[in-house]
Amino acid sequence: MTDHASATRRRPAMGSRGALLTLCCYAVLVLALALLPPSVPGALRFPEARGPVWLVCSALACGIVLLLTTRDRPPRRTVLLLGWALFLLTTAQAFVVTELLALAGLYAAAPVLASLTGQLTGRPRKALLVVHVVSSACWIGVALMMSAVGVTALAGDDIDTVAASYHLMETFDVTLLGWLNFTATLSGIGVGMTSQWGVLRHYWVAAKLVISLAVLFLAFGWVHDTLEATAVEAERLAATGGGVVQLGGSPATVAAGFGFAFLQLLLAMLLSLYKPGGRTRRGRRALAARRAARTPAAPVPG
Repeated sequence: MTDHASATRRRPAMGSRGALLTLCCYAVLVLALALLPPSVPGALRFPEARGPVWLVCSALACGIVLLLTTRDRPPRRTVLLLGWALFLLTTAQAFVVTELLALAGLYAAAPVLASLTGQLTGRPRKALLVVHVVSSACWIGVALMMSAVGVTALAGDDIDTVAASYHLMETFDVTLLGWLNFTATLSGIGVGMTSQWGVLRHYWVAAKLVISLAVLFLAFGWVHDTLEATAVEAERLAATGGGVVQLGGSPATVAAGFGFAFLQLLLAMLLSLYKPGGRTRRGRRALAARRAARTPAAPVPG
């Protein structure tokens, strides 16, 4: 009995209670989304695919929960295959079908997949780390370029040049920036959850996550709409012979928004290099639990 209990404790478990709870909530929410009309109907690129994709995602999430809760040792390959299918379908729903709420679903699917994967070593970990480093570097580079072009447009006095600058910024904003944001953030969550760093175990990792989410909300909730409106107005003024002064305070808002985002991303890079702050309370509890698990139990006197 003792040997069996020890083997059970050593057996690697797939997922966690948090992952199971996330999967259950995800399954219920996406099922509701499949039955309800879209939040932004005109934004859908393939509206006929929206409902079926959500139904399949809900079924996949339920399948993973059933495997993890009804089987003592669920087949790892099957669970990971279902996890990858859930993540890729959610990604397709967000960027191919262009369902806005699927972007939030990615922040549930990615941690679940990382939790199912467990600790990564060797080439898989290096590959994930390469994705995170390259996407983060490109994100910082594009943010720097957007800041520079925004300052150039702010200081410009030729409406044609200013309109061309905002057209360039708008092109990058609706293409590269969104992909780089999600790739860098989700791969960072994956790196943390499949390594000893975790996501909320160290202050510098948690701060990086907060920065990524803050830049995301800043971009989609404020800067993106301001940039689009400014680009449309600059193009109209260029066509009608207007002047830069008629743009009002929009150029300053755009330049400040992208400049602030660039500084935040630069801070995140510095946090990765210096790793300040030590462990959070959650991290200290996890470290104590690992040490307790490695400590051999005292023999019971017979």
